Amino acid sequence: MSGKRYIKKVKWAAGIFLLLFLFFQLLDFLFPLRLEKIDFGKQVYSADSLLLSASLNGTDKWRLRSRLEDIHPQFLRTIIYKEDKWFYYHPGVNPVAIARAFYQNITTGRRVSGASTITMQLARLLEPKERTLISKLVEVFRAFQLELKYSKDEILSAYTNLLPYGGNIEGVKAASLKYFNRLPVKLSISQSVILSIIPNNPNKLRPGKSNLKLKIERDEWLTNLWKDQKITEQEYRNALDENITTEIYAIPNEAAHLSRRLMNENKSDIIYSTIERNKQKRVGAILKNYISAINSKGIFNGAILVVENNTGKVKVYCGSQNFSDKFHGGEVDGITAVRSPGSALKPILYAELIDNFGITPKRKISDIPTDFGGYSPDNFDELFNGPVTIEYALKNSLNVPAVKLLNEIGTGVFIRKLEDGGFESVKNQKESLGLSMILGGCGTTLSELSRYYAAFGNYGMIPELVFHDGEFPGGSKRVVSAESAYLLFKMLSSIERPDFPNEFLAETKLPPIAWKTGTSYGRRDAWAIGFNKGYTIGVWIGNFKGTGSPFLTGAEIAVPLLFEVANYILYGRQDLSPEQPDKVKIRKVCAESGKVPGRFCGSLINDYYIEGVSSIEKCDIETEIFVDSSGSVLYCTSCLPADGYKRKIVNRYSPEIRLWLQRNGAITDIPKHNPDCTRIEAGNNLRIVSPVKDYEYIFTNPGEESISLKAASGNGKYLYWFIDGKFTGKVKSGDVMFLKPKSGNIEVVCVDDLGNTDKVKIVVKEY
Repeated sequence: MSGKRYIKKVKWAAGIFLLLFLFFQLLDFLFPLRLEKIDFGKQVYSADSLLLSASLNGTDKWRLRSRLEDIHPQFLRTIIYKEDKWFYYHPGVNPVAIARAFYQNITTGRRVSGASTITMQLARLLEPKERTLISKLVEVFRAFQLELKYSKDEILSAYTNLLPYGGNIEGVKAASLKYFNRLPVKLSISQSVILSIIPNNPNKLRPGKSNLKLKIERDEWLTNLWKDQKITEQEYRNALDENITTEIYAIPNEAAHLSRRLMNENKSDIIYSTIERNKQKRVGAILKNYISAINSKGIFNGAILVVENNTGKVKVYCGSQNFSDKFHGGEVDGITAVRSPGSALKPILYAELIDNFGITPKRKISDIPTDFGGYSPDNFDELFNGPVTIEYALKNSLNVPAVKLLNEIGTGVFIRKLEDGGFESVKNQKESLGLSMILGGCGTTLSELSRYYAAFGNYGMIPELVFHDGEFPGGSKRVVSAESAYLLFKMLSSIERPDFPNEFLAETKLPPIAWKTGTSYGRRDAWAIGFNKGYTIGVWIGNFKGTGSPFLTGAEIAVPLLFEVANYILYGRQDLSPEQPDKVKIRKVCAESGKVPGRFCGSLINDYYIEGVSSIEKCDIETEIFVDSSGSVLYCTSCLPADGYKRKIVNRYSPEIRLWLQRNGAITDIPKHNPDCTRIEAGNNLRIVSPVKDYEYIFTNPGEESISLKAASGNGKYLYWFIDGKFTGKVKSGDVMFLKPKSGNIEVVCVDDLGNTDKVKIVVKEY
């Protein structure tokens, strides 16, 4: 053959090849095949790579993605040995296998063997068609497509993910979970062989359907593997002795509420959560058993959240006591449900006051009946305590001091504080919130509360909650100072408080935590949030249907569960109390006021304070007065008798506190000023002008119409008004207050800042 003719044939062959290649590229463009579009169900794993939950795919099939490293190597070796020994060497089609199959089928007159490679089988699984010559040609084309676009490992991975296993079960991972209750990386040799056999006849070879036939097939392939030295003799013998299961297992559904949430929020079909599976399982069991034990009290739901403070990672997420309890709304997520927090917001208020208003734990505040513009809160026990320390008010969750403090700083300041701390539910309600919000008159979630409390354990830094490894939170930010966070821990870690049931002192090991409880109005929600340097544990108990229970209180119902969970989570940990910041010091303060001691302060106590932040105001309560020998006459400096007098130290409480203490027999009044003194202070120069004494007021709408409160005071600077023993307000002398009285008998008392008092009684009737 001449050189020219040879070159011509080469060019002709190259042209044919180029045309075929271009034609292939055109077909590939017109009829693409993409492994990336395989529809998988979603899977949620724990932080230690254990499956928590999974879902059906979009066509209601159990098809769960598995990577090759997620599958036991023996299964991969077996499926290649059995289906396509030359898988890693051919370009998608095995010409030797095709020739052999063609010869055997022609010579026998029937179909003896096929020639489909794993790549061709994958093409058929991706586009199921009736088996015809045309279909086979399409498979060949698709096989070439796949081999050109994807690696052998990618093709094998897709193949193992699409293998049919009967019913709506597809892929080795779903089959391994359904038939053997384990992930495919944990398969035994026997199980690996079984899962390589079933796809050949998935409707007849499923475990539990025809185990005898399946055993015969398994043993045959085990023998082949042993003879071809793919497994050892010992592995062969052990595999033959292994029983074949007859049970179909349910796919795991642990941390069901979080799993559902992560599946809805993430596009990825494999999600690694921050959950620690052992902790999740144990805490879930504790919650379920505890709620079952209190069902007789009309309480059916609960939720628990455990947060690692410094990272914000959620370690336990129990949205309810039982996700499957449809009768009691178990599918509701109690961690994201908006509920009334009761008193659980109080520590946030006190932290704000410590940081920006200079209060310290021993500072005194009044706990007496008080009217805040028509709002008159009571304490949980309906009792009042008079002057109490900030520490006592917080530990005992007193309501009046909290409302008083909120009223002083303003609800707007506090709402902004909560917004800054991520309380979205408060942000959405802020236009309608008032003083009652500090007692639960707003909505929050267990997630929001637990996150903020995590800042108390994390030296004032609030973390972003992290639920899965794919999240990239903005990091933590400061919401309170490290100093106020420490002081809150010290105050709330004391056991001398009413939200610690006394019977638990003898029978319960106290976990190393500080905690705060909350009980909503109507006893519909019970809360207990515990924290230390390491973790925050949030507990909510109630009924998703909103019904209350007389037993539903934070102290009696939520605290025991909090302690049980905390003792489990924190077992063996003794290093979880926060270190005292350098700026937190101890100083002596007056026991009567909690302020820096004044000239006449007698009893002094220790108090924590923050250097450069806490108030340095001196005590002005304890003062010196001059009285006669019997102590019944008060002298001013202008009328001191020449024949002698006594010095006496007394407490000059504010009029509202003094009146409450007098009525409760806690103190006797300061003696009346010397009646012979000609100074203007002499005598009682206070008189109520309005309302009129013993007058009968008739209104069309009692509670809506107003009466003016006026009083004439000789030299007092301020007037303090009390309605039926409750402090109503303070005005400058000469100013007027207005009262909207309800029907009935009403006592009106006015006191000035010199201790002068006047009282009238009136009757209000409806017209």
